[in-house]
Amino acid sequence: MKRTQPRWLSVLGLMGQFLATHAPGWFGLGKLILVDHADEITVGTGRQSLGDFAAGIETTGTTEVSAETIDVTSEEEVSDLFARHGRVNYLMHTAGISPKPLTPPEELTREDVLGACEVNLWGAHNILKQGVNSGAL
Repeated sequence: MKRTQPRWLSVLGLMGQFLATHAPGWFGLGKLILVDHADEITVGTGRQSLGDFAAGIETTGTTEVSAETIDVTSEEEVSDLFARHGRVNYLMHTAGISPKPLTPPEELTREDVLGACEVNLWGAHNILKQGVNSGAL
């Protein structure tokens, strides 16, 4: 039986960016799907489009890298994501804890913190839920 190359779904945060740049080489990925809520992400100290970040990931030429801008708290958007991409062998949800990295806690609003909780708790659960329900995980 021929073993297929694994497929990896990464919900990006700063940790996710590091792992996404190394995962193709480490795991011999067939496909890497990068997900964020915004078309533009913070990379290092600057801003970059999610598509440009995906295009800049070095692969051996055997890894397809795609970028998706979705709301991970939306059941419909996550379900549609799995419908577009099919089977996923690895899931990495590294959206992070802080809604605004490097912002002092006293400057965060209640809405900032509750929004981060929604992404990190419900969003992570929603990805698992939709992945299992679709048969993709």
